[in-house]
Amino acid sequence: MAQQLAHSQQLKYPKYRNWVKAGLGLKYLKEGLETFSDDVIDQQHTDIINVVQKKHNLPMVNCGQCNLRNLQPDHVRNNNKQCPLGQNNCNCMFPGGKITCPNNVCGAIYDEIIINHASNPPAPNWKNTDVQNWCTDAWAVAKCYINAPGYTTKRNAKEIDCTGLLRLYINSKYLQRKIQCKITGQDVFTKTRSARNIIYHSNSMEMEDIEVDEYIDNMIAVLEDGKELINRQESQDAVIKLKELKNSSIVISTQDEAVVIKEAFTEIDQMINDLKETIQEGDETVTQKGNAALQAVQKTREQLENRAKEILDNIKKVASDSKHDIEMELKKALHQIKTAVNVNATSAEKAKDFQRSLVEMYLEYVVKVSPVLLHPERTDTVISQLYVDPYLEIEPREKGNTQEKTRVSSYTEVFEKDGKPLKLIYLIGEAGSGKSTFCIDMIHKWCLAHSEQRTQESENVQFMKKFKYLFYIYLRHNMDADRIETMIRNHYENDVLEPILTKESGDCLILLDGLDEWTATEQQRTVSQFQTKGLPIRDLRKKYTVITTSRPWKFESLSIKSTENNQTLRLRGVFDVDEMARKTVNELNEMFRMSKNKADFDKDFSKCSFEDDMKRMPMVIQQLVCLWFDGKLKQFGKSEIYSNMISLYFEWADRRNPDDHVLKNLKEKSILSRDVILPNQCIRTELCEEHKYVIHHVGRLAYKTLFSE
Repeated sequence: MAQQLAHSQQLKYPKYRNWVKAGLGLKYLKEGLETFSDDVIDQQHTDIINVVQKKHNLPMVNCGQCNLRNLQPDHVRNNNKQCPLGQNNCNCMFPGGKITCPNNVCGAIYDEIIINHASNPPAPNWKNTDVQNWCTDAWAVAKCYINAPGYTTKRNAKEIDCTGLLRLYINSKYLQRKIQCKITGQDVFTKTRSARNIIYHSNSMEMEDIEVDEYIDNMIAVLEDGKELINRQESQDAVIKLKELKNSSIVISTQDEAVVIKEAFTEIDQMINDLKETIQEGDETVTQKGNAALQAVQKTREQLENRAKEILDNIKKVASDSKHDIEMELKKALHQIKTAVNVNATSAEKAKDFQRSLVEMYLEYVVKVSPVLLHPERTDTVISQLYVDPYLEIEPREKGNTQEKTRVSSYTEVFEKDGKPLKLIYLIGEAGSGKSTFCIDMIHKWCLAHSEQRTQESENVQFMKKFKYLFYIYLRHNMDADRIETMIRNHYENDVLEPILTKESGDCLILLDGLDEWTATEQQRTVSQFQTKGLPIRDLRKKYTVITTSRPWKFESLSIKSTENNQTLRLRGVFDVDEMARKTVNELNEMFRMSKNKADFDKDFSKCSFEDDMKRMPMVIQQLVCLWFDGKLKQFGKSEIYSNMISLYFEWADRRNPDDHVLKNLKEKSILSRDVILPNQCIRTELCEEHKYVIHHVGRLAYKTLFSE
């Protein structure tokens, strides 16, 4: 309006009266839908519970333990790793870390909610619900069909606005079976839902006669739906009120106006509260470190919330003066809030989503390993089922120091000294000592620290919460890169990666696995004067924590400066050999459906003439267990055991690749190599004899490598 109007003048203005009529129409429509909606929502819940009970043959349907984030649905993804029910980002698509409902209930309800969703593809709004209430609260299930925020705490139809109720009928197949109207996008339910947004978001708070009549006619059509609603008393009462609104001589009181204004403010409140909720979600993603930067973010957000309250109070204050001022102030307020939220909260939420994607990726593709070294493709076992604490020692800083070495028993000792963080750490160990396995177990503990799975957390899992992001770089797959940041970008491309590497480097843990398998590229001609040549180049201005694994020869050949090495850890195998053997035997029994007794292995293992250091090596333990499991640990001298280990390699290679032309070619060369005689110390097994060409040449290579100058 061009000029301000007093309330009495406003009510005389036809277009403003029409706007108030439309608002009252929505109020009457909601009154007509409330009781019916409560009834059909209860019926929908009962139907779903009955389906679940019958599906799993349950005496009762009850659970309150599950969490949506890690809930395993009843269905599984298809061969294309897509949801067979059509839902985007379904829990089934990322099975790593997901947990089956202990009562066989919640996964089945999850399926039913998706199956019952009417959109294509189905898109339940999981943010509106709490899984722990699914069994007992019909509305906890129903709110999944309201595709809009702001309904989390609503408990019944009376607490849900008109548009929320309409969305239920539009999105729930069960509720659609309770109405005659066919939901097509041009139906009266959909049109009325859209009208509600037009009414309360009106810039002018004015409407033409033809507009308000059309809106009210659609509301009447909703309540006179021919299947059940038309026969409900509350619907009939609401229709009478709606038809009265179409009478041009109806008196619109200031009380009626106040009701509509209140509803408009409720809409405003909801919009601002949704934004505040976004701000709050952003706060939860930021771990308070106490440093100035994070305090500044927190202060900004506090100021933002105070400003939102001031703006809302101001809007309500001026409501009696001018409709136009209300709209302009609201538009300005929401613009200010959205701008600030976009800077502070959206980026934080994106970073949290990136962290979630790392957890899901690692759980799916990294932390599953094979208990059989020569069958690396059988990655069916989560690392925690095989992993045994390492025999890890802190190397003295000074060479030649003979003082007793300190054994490491926790991540605190790995990452800290005298309470201060250690940023550059080297993990040194011989082949087969468990360096890569140490990294994989650390990744698994980091995943547990940042998943929503509520389990009893170990001290090491708790410690991993200090790192918001973990990047695993297997160096042998990064031969074309010299810089750590380049390696990360190559494997972890994401919109939020650069801000994380720039502004949150102190929250990043980087695992560089296999320095001995990596060499600098020819293009690496110069490095910083402060860095050792031959190491992956890092940005000295960043505060990353970096663990680099290597075999001793490579580490010692680089003569790494003390400024680039805060701590060296020596990995000498596993601490509890017996536990390692027990876990391996159990997994092999599970894999091959056997029931061999670990005590029988212990008897044979005690006869093996290996030094204690060798017996601690995970690779040696696993191969000895595999020999024993295959019934081939019959002789116990080193030569005999090594010969049988080599034979086992060849046997498994033949089994996996019976038609491999390379293996056949090598066997033919062995037949032709009549002048090649295996050493007397080597037990000439049939398989060793068949592959003597390989053994001979690999042995020569090993000899020259070890003993040549």
